[in-house]
Amino acid sequence: MNLFGISSVLLFFASIGFGISLYESDKKSPVSKSWLLASFSIAFWGLGLFILTSNTNKDIAIWGEHLIDVSSAFIPIAYFIFAQKLVGTDYKKINKFGLTVACGIAILSFTSLYKIGISDEKFGFFWIEPGPYYFIFPVYFVIFIVGAILILVKKYTHTNSHLK
Repeated sequence: MNLFGISSVLLFFASIGFGISLYESDKKSPVSKSWLLASFSIAFWGLGLFILTSNTNKDIAIWGEHLIDVSSAFIPIAYFIFAQKLVGTDYKKINKFGLTVACGIAILSFTSLYKIGISDEKFGFFWIEPGPYYFIFPVYFVIFIVGAILILVKKYTHTNSHLK
């Protein structure tokens, strides 16, 4: 098993464990629920990465790539929603838009517009060969992760402004 495989398995179990642990501590909390969604998205991304990078069978590896694509589509919006719940805000229209984009990316990921396929020529294990519309994912990812960070920073600076 390579380094990607080991770290991916650890990530899978840690994410599942942290997600369930927080959720079990308070099942009604919006923070717990949103963290569970984010944790499961990350966990299944890790499982997909394990399948993709530790497999010598291309047919099985492509299923790992599909799992990566679908789960990673939901990581940014899940984190964005978690950040909102953590600080007590709610951007419902942006959340709906983000979930719509995530579903669109998940569906698009099964087409050659998103990825041409996978190859083992670059790294010694299978890796994605992006299609012409793959760029949508990194743009979406950056927008929602930066948005989540800005929500957290805004809350932090507002909360700590009285200390100055």
